[in-house]
Amino acid sequence: MRRNLLPSLLAVFALGSATTVSAAVVDATQPESAILLPAQVLRGNDFKAFFQTLPADDRAKAENDWKESQAKSKSGKPQDLTQVNALLAKLLAPDAVEALFKEAEPKLAEIKPEELAQQLQMGAAFVPMMFSQPQPGQTPEQTKNKQLLGQMLAGIMTDASGWVPTAGLNDPKKLRSAIEHLVAGAKSLGVKNVEELQALPFEEFLGRVGPLVKEAKAAAGVYDVQMDAFLDSVKAVPSAAAPAAGAAPEDKALSVTFAVFGKPYTIPVLVTKKDGHWVISPKNGESFGGMQKMMGGGGGAPDAGGGADPMK
Repeated sequence: MRRNLLPSLLAVFALGSATTVSAAVVDATQPESAILLPAQVLRGNDFKAFFQTLPADDRAKAENDWKESQAKSKSGKPQDLTQVNALLAKLLAPDAVEALFKEAEPKLAEIKPEELAQQLQMGAAFVPMMFSQPQPGQTPEQTKNKQLLGQMLAGIMTDASGWVPTAGLNDPKKLRSAIEHLVAGAKSLGVKNVEELQALPFEEFLGRVGPLVKEAKAAAGVYDVQMDAFLDSVKAVPSAAAPAAGAAPEDKALSVTFAVFGKPYTIPVLVTKKDGHWVISPKNGESFGGMQKMMGGGGGAPDAGGGADPMK
């Protein structure tokens, strides 16, 4: 699906009467829905309902991609799913929890929380420098926004360095509990292998993903990573700043917010109306692509229309 959830889940600095993801109903007619609906589906684990909120051509593309994948699995040259099936077989085995625990438990001794914390602290000191240098063709305001992004990442890394020593990453009891949740999630899919999963109608597949994600969240919660609390913190309001010059009339600038490790962060996100639905604009790619380049992740999606960068 074309909606990119990453920018939906970045942000903070709650403004006045912000609409929150925990609200009972997200108004799909408002620009904020481009952010809040993806967050809401993750919060409620209801991917099937979320699929119905997508623009018609996005739904058609997703279903077509799924059918193409099904056709490949039935062809003479199916995808090599050996490794995926081997993992699924381990998760579905009658003694899955015990077997996986015995396999993973010896590796706990290799985890050095204090060393990991120090590495995060070093990274937090280095990241702002990475984001401080202006790039060719970048306006002063773009440079400023990039610097603010670097400061945000540094803050998250600093707080993560405090979380690592207390999370129990090398605690055998926590490892077993996390494995129990992952095994329960795999079993909730109700299939024996990936081929059976691929054979499902697309919407039925979406319906089975919810319980799996719920168990994955619970596994993260074992280490005090509360995904639902994070999603509850997501807010979106119209930005005080209008979209930059060159933006289309249907483009709207939002201020999106979220909290990580109990601290608030914010980022601007440009959304646009497509086929009667509000979606995250591909014009965000220029800004987020710049971050990807800085982090070694390659370039972002270019704006074919030469549209304005919402980070301006």
